[in-house]
Amino acid sequence: MNDNQTHEELLMLIRHSWEDIDRTKQQQWRDLYNLLITQGTIIGLFVVTAQSRPSWLYNVFLTAVVLLIVIGIWIVKASQDTLTQQRNLIESYYGQLHLRNLLTGPPAESVHRSTYPTLYSIMLIGVGLFALLVIIGLGR
Repeated sequence: MNDNQTHEELLMLIRHSWEDIDRTKQQQWRDLYNLLITQGTIIGLFVVTAQSRPSWLYNVFLTAVVLLIVIGIWIVKASQDTLTQQRNLIESYYGQLHLRNLLTGPPAESVHRSTYPTLYSIMLIGVGLFALLVIIGLGR
């Protein structure tokens, strides 16, 4: 393989990796929205079934909300792990190019990369706690 072909292949791999990062972030947002909608649905079902709800169903709603919080935090962590792997892969490709600063400028620093996952987790926990308070408040 010649240097030009290797260079082109590395650039293609970098483009694909950035596209993978973009898809992972979009999936992370879709997952977050779906979890929030599901938590809202649980609250809605709890309120709608208030008149004819068996006593055991109260615990099912509480358990469902807690499980959604745990699943949500796990999904955020898994997405962040995937993003970290993809960023590390891109760094290795850039290292192989030897023209890193000429092609794209210096690499982005990993500053505040934990900000959004922390906010996602806080949102999930906050909505989950709200759901728990509604269920506990209306269920007793």
